[in-house]
Amino acid sequence: MGTQASTAAGTTEHPRGWFKRNWKWFVPTLILAPLVIGAISLGGYVLLRASKYKASEPYKMALSEVLLNKEVADRLGAPVVDGWNPSGNLPTDSQSGTARFNFNIFGPQGQADVATSARLVDGEWGITNLEITFADGTRRSLMGGIRQRQVGGMPKFNPNAKQPSTSDPAIPPPPTTVDIPEVGIPKLPPGVE
Repeated sequence: MGTQASTAAGTTEHPRGWFKRNWKWFVPTLILAPLVIGAISLGGYVLLRASKYKASEPYKMALSEVLLNKEVADRLGAPVVDGWNPSGNLPTDSQSGTARFNFNIFGPQGQADVATSARLVDGEWGITNLEITFADGTRRSLMGGIRQRQVGGMPKFNPNAKQPSTSDPAIPPPPTTVDIPEVGIPKLPPGVE
């Protein structure tokens, strides 16, 4: 009978279409697929950003200072490890700029938050602020230990130093000549101004 099926009562029943047969899995998939893709994309972005921050020189400097501090080891226990998701900013210029980071550290006896600032002058990073806040709210600056380690032959980092100029005024730019051809301006029709 072609596309129609007969029933015992004598009425004809049309075959169901693809959507009517498959809507129970298709509609949830249509809704969940963008959510899953969005969650995976967001997770990838966060991990990529965290790995970029953790690989940076100012982050490594701040973390090593925190790990060297005796009070941190006493209060948090050993081993002390850093969290997986630091936040902050990094300059894109490789010769100058300021980086600011916040990250967590964990030990067997507790956790603490670390806030740090670092400045890049002439391609060299230096920590300008390093502060740790323990879980009980106690804040400690770790800058004293950094200043004590800056000795003898190592130049002392000056966070207030003037940034180097990116252009050298001693070398003037070469003269530039531009030949601009004369262009005739067309006349407008009468009555148009």
